[in-house]
Amino acid sequence: MENDFIPKKPSVADLLNQDQPSQSGRSEEKAKSPGYAEAIAEYTKKNKDLEIKPLRTYQSDVAEAIKKDNVSMVKMAIAEKKREENRTNQEITVSQGFKLNLAIVLVSVLLIVGGLATAGYVYYRAHQPVQNFQPQNTSHLFYTDTQKQTSLNDTDSISLVNKLEAERNTFMSLGSIEELRFTETQGTTTSIASSADFLNILKARVTPEFLRSLNPDFYYGIYSYKPVGNFIILKIDSYENAYAGMLAWENSMDTDIGRLFDHTNNPTAPNKLFTDKIILNLDARALTDSQGIVHYFYTFIDRSTLIIASDQETLKEVLARMTSTQISR
Repeated sequence: MENDFIPKKPSVADLLNQDQPSQSGRSEEKAKSPGYAEAIAEYTKKNKDLEIKPLRTYQSDVAEAIKKDNVSMVKMAIAEKKREENRTNQEITVSQGFKLNLAIVLVSVLLIVGGLATAGYVYYRAHQPVQNFQPQNTSHLFYTDTQKQTSLNDTDSISLVNKLEAERNTFMSLGSIEELRFTETQGTTTSIASSADFLNILKARVTPEFLRSLNPDFYYGIYSYKPVGNFIILKIDSYENAYAGMLAWENSMDTDIGRLFDHTNNPTAPNKLFTDKIILNLDARALTDSQGIVHYFYTFIDRSTLIIASDQETLKEVLARMTSTQISR
């Protein structure tokens, strides 16, 4: 390939000598003549654009910027570093904000899920049906037709009363007695709940002396009759303290456990008071309204046994079975 021909720009001297290249003497005379310098200047001005400028490069641009703006290389480096730091800080801020929002969302989800799980568990335990129960080494005062158990774990007074009312309304053979035992579970150990545990769940406002007089063993039963009755048997260790405690409890007993035993047509009848009654030849304290209707009562059948019963027929059946058990032994 032939090289491109780049014409060489004629110099001022070449142009001056173009007409008379061999006459150097006359050229020297022209340089000395008047107006010669002005002609050279005018020619140079007109042909200034003919000069070939050098190629622009990044280095030349930086040099020109430094020359024009009086900016040093150190200042440029500092500015570049600040831009990098600002970009990095923005990225960190965005990243931290994203992580914080993600953490808040995760915690909120966990709290919601945990709350729903806890509510579901409590609801399940509160409405858990009573299960068949065959306790080992558990004493029985008398023969009962069926035995069931229910847990007191995670149970309050309202849920317990509702559970016992639901069990009283289940089908039972006429004339049968169902015994309920209450359990408590700690870790992997399940044990029979004590009488004090049962009364504490019901929030019974009894005296400390009364609680101390109770034996841990107690019995709750349902008697299938017309109407269906129920009872609780508390074994006691101190008759005097138990009797005084029951008299003190009369002030709040109806509020504490009235729903369990009052099955009359008007359980909210006004002017109900505990009065002395003779029921089946036993001295009893009966909750009686102004019309003489007995809503429920309690009696000591001996110095170590206290019974709270909903009605006379229920007490009659319990006493008959206790007597029969004692004779057979």
